[in-house]
Amino acid sequence: MIGMVDLMKLAIFLTYVAIEIAAFVGLCFAIGFAWTILLGIATMVLGFWLLRRRGAKVLSDLRTAGQNAAAGVPSDPAGSAAPVADTALLAGATIAMVVPGLVTTLIGILLLLKPIRMILRPLVIALGTRKVVVAMEGYAQYGRGMAGVTVVDGQVVDTTYGPTANDPTQQQLPKQHPEF
Repeated sequence: MIGMVDLMKLAIFLTYVAIEIAAFVGLCFAIGFAWTILLGIATMVLGFWLLRRRGAKVLSDLRTAGQNAAAGVPSDPAGSAAPVADTALLAGATIAMVVPGLVTTLIGILLLLKPIRMILRPLVIALGTRKVVVAMEGYAQYGRGMAGVTVVDGQVVDTTYGPTANDPTQQQLPKQHPEF
């Protein structure tokens, strides 16, 4: 039996195929079959040229941010997340240009342009942060389950058995001699 999620994935894929076919057929009617093929090749070449050029810059920014973080150079959190978001957008652009089709190639080229990346950066940072938080919560639950312990929020008072030398509540009072 096909689940609802599988049907949604199938619907998204079929929509993608329909859009790509419609774009190809529309361009064929508008400019001709040969020009459409030539345009497809040209956009692919332009996309990979932009990918090489912008990709090197984005990865350089990511490397610099990593080196600054390792050296302890203070930076604002939004500034340090920007290279990571740009790297995610670069990965999306790469995938979009590898997938055949004029529309996906155009989307990939748009993702390589800096103004588009600057517009999408806050969205990518927000989604990435949410995914990391959810993943960390899952790992924390998994870790607690493996240890076989129950975690109770509280404050640790003393974990030793018996009085310690530095414990002021356990000091010995001087012995007083009873008066007879």
